[in-house]
Amino acid sequence: MNRMNKLKKYKLTQKGKITLIAICAVLLVSLVPIINDLRTEAEPGPDPTHSPTAEPTASAEATARPTQKTTPAPTPTPEETEIPTPTPDASVPVADEYIFNTDYERKPYTVGNPDNTTDFVSGWTVAYSDGFGYGDLSWNRMGAIVEKGGSGIQSVRITRGGIPFNANSNVSITFSLSSDVNRNVQMAVIDGNTNAVLASGSMNASYEPHDHELTFKTSRYTNNAYVDFYIGNDGSGTTAEYHTVSVENFRIVSSNPVVSGISIDQVGYQTVGQKRCTFAYDAGDMFDVVDTQGWPVYTGAIIGKRNDDYTGEYDSYGDFTPVSDSNTYYIRSQIGTVSNAFQVEDDPYTEMRDSLLRMLSMQRCSMDLDEWWAGGMSHLACHNYNAIVHGTDVYMDVTGGWHDAGDYGKYVKTGAKAAADLLMAYLYNPDAWTDTISIPASMNGTADILDEVRYELDWMLKMQNSDGGVFNTVIPQNMSDIELPEHDDQYLYVLTLETTSTADFAGTMALASIVFEDVDPAYARKCLTAAKRADEWLEDNPELIDLVNPEGVNGGSYLDSTDNDGRFFTKTALWAATFEDEYLEQAKALFEEDPTCATGLSWNANGGYGRYLFLTAKDSDRIDPDFFKAMKKSLKTEADGLLGVMNGNGYLCSLDSYGWGSNSEALNNGVIMSMAYDFTGNQKYQQAAAEQVHYVLGRNSLNICFVTGFGSNTPSDVHSRVAKAKNTSLPGALVGG
Repeated sequence: MNRMNKLKKYKLTQKGKITLIAICAVLLVSLVPIINDLRTEAEPGPDPTHSPTAEPTASAEATARPTQKTTPAPTPTPEETEIPTPTPDASVPVADEYIFNTDYERKPYTVGNPDNTTDFVSGWTVAYSDGFGYGDLSWNRMGAIVEKGGSGIQSVRITRGGIPFNANSNVSITFSLSSDVNRNVQMAVIDGNTNAVLASGSMNASYEPHDHELTFKTSRYTNNAYVDFYIGNDGSGTTAEYHTVSVENFRIVSSNPVVSGISIDQVGYQTVGQKRCTFAYDAGDMFDVVDTQGWPVYTGAIIGKRNDDYTGEYDSYGDFTPVSDSNTYYIRSQIGTVSNAFQVEDDPYTEMRDSLLRMLSMQRCSMDLDEWWAGGMSHLACHNYNAIVHGTDVYMDVTGGWHDAGDYGKYVKTGAKAAADLLMAYLYNPDAWTDTISIPASMNGTADILDEVRYELDWMLKMQNSDGGVFNTVIPQNMSDIELPEHDDQYLYVLTLETTSTADFAGTMALASIVFEDVDPAYARKCLTAAKRADEWLEDNPELIDLVNPEGVNGGSYLDSTDNDGRFFTKTALWAATFEDEYLEQAKALFEEDPTCATGLSWNANGGYGRYLFLTAKDSDRIDPDFFKAMKKSLKTEADGLLGVMNGNGYLCSLDSYGWGSNSEALNNGVIMSMAYDFTGNQKYQQAAAEQVHYVLGRNSLNICFVTGFGSNTPSDVHSRVAKAKNTSLPGALVGG
């Protein structure tokens, strides 16, 4: 049985689902196109003040209302225990080649019903003037205990503000009302900005709950309407003393609702798995998931209300995990605001996955991009001439590869990182990838993901010097104008042999040799030979070499402060490719000197690739049990640190800063947490990984799906010279990544 057949036995997620590693990896390899002048204009936020003075007027008739499915009683989340390291059978020979470890069986994804009580804080209050009362509030019930009714019905009230209404909207407010004494309750909807009464009503309450509806039409926009239920002394005598009033299942539904403040994954959610949305301000105590027919299919609590230091918002979230039927839905909050529509499907990411990969094809240099597959990004072959090694009279053929982001430079560090992501995505789930996504090499019998990564690997091989070292960049002398690449005829310079670029190259080439061994053995050997030559150069150059661009070259650059991570990646990848002990011993020595060298999955901290290659190698726990434990501990520690950051973030994002390219860091973190799940079986890591995907696909404070061409709010002006020159959009690009 060949290696790839062995690999195909193992799936990181349930059959038919794309692995989180795969989807995160393909999102990550979009080469950091960044959005240009991204701005959003938010609606004014809710006004926290309110001093109603208007009297309620007209009455409202009670009408019956269709019922909907409500939240089931919470059940405990399944106990999260780590999968123990299997006890090896000493009679079975130790593996002598890299085989993906299949001993770690995945637990089926299970989750208890959402907990609607823990971490719940109501946005409703019981206010009073010369009466006295207090709240007995739950997520679907506003209860009030009136101890003293006061001098009039407005002496005690159940109230909340911050309710937005669009102009010319037909509004329906529905609720159920009861009291332990027969009494009158008055209700008013008041514009908190002007104190104008928008609607009012009067109704009777008794021990048995009765449904009511108040309808009205708005004439203007407001961001701060209030709803008051007046429950003070109604003059009947019984309401002057102790009694209770209860308002249940309160909802606002508008014909022209405000689409604001509710963030969701705009591409969709998988049918199996936890599903959450985020509310950017207090949107009430409960929410509905509404189907295409307008019916609520699920109702849950809005919980976790707190100030978010990262966004300056008062964030909260809703959990609608039980919604598992494939359909289109939207979220409607208790105060009537709604989200954009979203899908729930077995695999909502298929089209996006292919588009992300096709985007890399559109970054190709030195070949015609034909309109039949590149569409609006088509252009003629570019930069198909030799480049000069800066400071010499030596010319090199460094054609091919991918343009980096929006400029026409090509960089080994970022290219190696992108290639490593594609290789890992294929290695751990080869069945997820097809040969039919419409790139130049489609339908050739090889998965398109391998065709695409090979185009970059071929260019990287050209960047290796005769002594084994690797140049870091080929770049025009100056940042190119906004023009098609075939019109950019500047001199191309090959810059600087570096230890950082060489290490990143070597690790990626060793990884490529593993992936291509059963696809193209000759190519695998070529990659392995290149990796070994680069490693030998690194041994001859033990000190860090990472240089700024020379004077007179004004293109981009990627500066790194250490090469320890790349050297660790190189040693572990070479060990996995060869099973030669010396590489493992060298990796262990690097880790002992600098434990951080085994962490990270970014272009400037990539030791995590090597750590995972070692952990997933069959029998690595037998070959070196102590190092296996150390690598597993390193992985878990890194993942736990990311979980700690997420716990303070209203969008469950793992970032503690939002700088250039931060979306790629969120997805890097998602892959790390997915890796941690593989070696613990603890679902908190698996779900945390999924949350990073949801973040970049729309559940963020900007309410933007950061992949161009997808979602209801997608970027259009991205940092791409080809797109700008042709006045089009680059599809499938991860902005800020």
